[in-house]
Amino acid sequence: MEIGRISVIPEPGIYLNTPEPEYRAWNASNQSRIKLLDRDHLDTHGVAAKAQWELTNQGYPGASMEVGSALHVRVFRPHEWNDRVDLSPTKTHAEGWKRCKDERPHVHFLNQEEMDAVRWMADNVMADPTVKDTILVEGDALRQEVAVVADLHGYYPTTEPYGLLGGTEFTVRCKGLLDWLLTRLPWYYDLKSTDDASDEGFRRSVTRYGYGFQIAFYEELLVALHFPVKRSLFVIVEN
Repeated sequence: MEIGRISVIPEPGIYLNTPEPEYRAWNASNQSRIKLLDRDHLDTHGVAAKAQWELTNQGYPGASMEVGSALHVRVFRPHEWNDRVDLSPTKTHAEGWKRCKDERPHVHFLNQEEMDAVRWMADNVMADPTVKDTILVEGDALRQEVAVVADLHGYYPTTEPYGLLGGTEFTVRCKGLLDWLLTRLPWYYDLKSTDDASDEGFRRSVTRYGYGFQIAFYEELLVALHFPVKRSLFVIVEN
């Protein structure tokens, strides 16, 4: 298993301290793209239109996801905040916002209210007892912004029901970006912002956005690299 840092398309391995722009440029499928193969998920949760929008708009996540991306910059790379987060002059117009992204694709554009909210959320994340007393105290056993690349194998049915009469085997080079990996345990934590951090509210988010799929996907990547994790947990902050 390879552990290191790279600036080219990766071979399977685990890569530490990987900047988000570099990770996004890698020619591998993330969990959002793999969901496109899961027709039951698309039909059940109604994300087919969103997935198609992402594909036809060059993979831009949309203005609503800029807050989450900016939060990760503020928490994991605060020294890059001024270079990677900026006020959007036309946030209320999708065409103008997309033009900003075309000109500066690695910058997350927020309005002033969102900018203030991200600063507040980041401060609360770093002050949270779980983060301070469980994650950050791990010292040398703590890794953050851990990119994982592995080849996953699957079978896609071509005949219904359940592909009993035929199908296609495939191998896909996949990637995931873990927020925190505690190598001693080993556990991994994923930072999520949400509009309702109550148990019931976040359960709805898990179902709506397919977070269970994401956990399974990341765990499969690590298993493929012979580095299975014992627990996968979320750190949740209310926006």
